[in-house]
Amino acid sequence: MRPVPTVLRSVRVGTFVLLAACCAGLAAAQLELRIDGRPVGEVRTDLVAGTSYAPLDAIASGLGGRAVAPPGGTTAALTVGGHVLALDVVDQGSSPNRPAALRMDGRPAGDLAAIRGDDAVWAPVAATARAFGAQVAYLPEESAVLVVGPRPNLTDARIDGGSALETLSLRFDAPVAWIERAVPASDALELVVRRGRVDRARSLSGERFARVDLLPDAEGATVRITAPGSEFEVIAVAAGSGTDLRVRARARADEAERDAVPEGSVRIALDPAPPNGGEDRMGPLADAVAERLRAAGATVEITRSGAADPGPERRAAAAARADLFVALHPAGLGPGEVRLWVLGEAQDDAALAYAIRRNARAAAENGNVNDLRRELLLGLVPDADAGRRAADAMAEALFQSAGYRAGAVGEAPLAVLSGAAGRGVLIEMAPEAATDDAFADALAAAIRTATRGTR
Repeated sequence: MRPVPTVLRSVRVGTFVLLAACCAGLAAAQLELRIDGRPVGEVRTDLVAGTSYAPLDAIASGLGGRAVAPPGGTTAALTVGGHVLALDVVDQGSSPNRPAALRMDGRPAGDLAAIRGDDAVWAPVAATARAFGAQVAYLPEESAVLVVGPRPNLTDARIDGGSALETLSLRFDAPVAWIERAVPASDALELVVRRGRVDRARSLSGERFARVDLLPDAEGATVRITAPGSEFEVIAVAAGSGTDLRVRARARADEAERDAVPEGSVRIALDPAPPNGGEDRMGPLADAVAERLRAAGATVEITRSGAADPGPERRAAAAARADLFVALHPAGLGPGEVRLWVLGEAQDDAALAYAIRRNARAAAENGNVNDLRRELLLGLVPDADAGRRAADAMAEALFQSAGYRAGAVGEAPLAVLSGAAGRGVLIEMAPEAATDDAFADALAAAIRTATRGTR
């Protein structure tokens, strides 16, 4: 082989040095993530070659959603407008390539997992944004990754319900994020649906909604609501690829009456499971326990008065007001056995399967499948220790006073406990125990023990 000329060797070496310098410059360059024209954070391309990753919470902020990423967890979630994107999370250095690593409302949405970094969970920008209908582009001259979300169009607006509780349903053809504007009067509410479109200004009215104005706005679609004597609840439910934004207005007088708690009294909410094709034993048990608790000075609310399920709104409202929320459920247990559960992430496959069975049954009966999916994925608790302390105290008291064996308190993402902010306990018992006055005595005493020091 003939020797390579010195000049050619120099050119080759120079070219290699230039390419290396360019690559080093690209690696050092700071890329910016912009969502709908607003800078929200940085972008990294060194985690996976050729793929842009950004902090999950930054993407959530830009899309107007909420990110949930438990420390050390293997799954994270991003919810926007009632839609839930679940993301597998892998450690940095592990391969993120895995089938259906991203799942939008339970359907595969991408094969690149999120990556757990030292300071954040990093999500693949393109796959995450496109799952919510957004478009993604790279602007090399500005060192920026650009995400442009869809413009949600209002396609339907209606009012359902009556004077006690009315619901305003606003159907949009894309996921929505909204801002609640403070209104001095407590019987008025204003929402701005970000980038939302209303074809024309119009007004609606109902029995409780005195006036609802739907207005085009520079920021999006503005919804101005007047409902005298009402309090409001705003939720978003996935509707196909869009969102059904619901505003519920209920009589504030009813809430004030229920909130009239004597000074120093502990508030307890009892949630008896509705009958499932048989005799209603949990309802009478709740009445019996409530009678004993009230005699001891507690303020007790029972979520249902008949056989019908109270629904997630009533259950969540009762849970939010309570110092302790206790769900009563029958189970195939032997005499002298009870089982207690608190809200948390499932610790094993058996607990997760139990949660899915419990939640799926209630969701199927009430038609709240989207709510169920969201609760299963986002089943995180503001103060999980409160529920566990109460459950441990109840288990010990039931054993000491009446010999009921509870075993270890279980944790699972149970939708029935999701509104209690961690202050909820689900107790299972044999159906026969529910008709035993001695068990009602023991359970009331156990609940009193668990509520000591909760306020």
